[in-house]
Amino acid sequence: FSPAAEDGDSEQIPAARLTFSPAGARLFTYSSDLSSPNGDAADWIAFTPYGPPNQSSYIYLELRCAGNGGITATLEQGGVPMPGVQPLVCGIYDLAVKVIGGQEYMLILTADGSGSDLRYVSYTLTLAVARK
Repeated sequence: FSPAAEDGDSEQIPAARLTFSPAGARLFTYSSDLSSPNGDAADWIAFTPYGPPNQSSYIYLELRCAGNGGITATLEQGGVPMPGVQPLVCGIYDLAVKVIGGQEYMLILTADGSGSDLRYVSYTLTLAVARK
């Protein structure tokens, strides 16, 4: 395995930013790779669910991975981890997360940094407003 190439994304400039809508986007798929201790170790994905500002709904997350490492994804709102939301790890195919319409959320994917050998993971992340 080789280190994942740095892609220049950050919390201020996420790799992807999307807004779900009833007449448009209802499903989003993003593929990339991460590695640790060398290479690109984190990706940021920003999304805004649709709905009235005070109304909650669910978003469904899936993370498929390949390689010799792992990824943990945490969900933040306003730079703060969301309480009670289980981390998304490789092999989770239907994690339901309660969100509020019209508010931006940030999903931070981080490569497993355990050990000194290179850990490389290619992944596909899927976010959906309804179960597939």
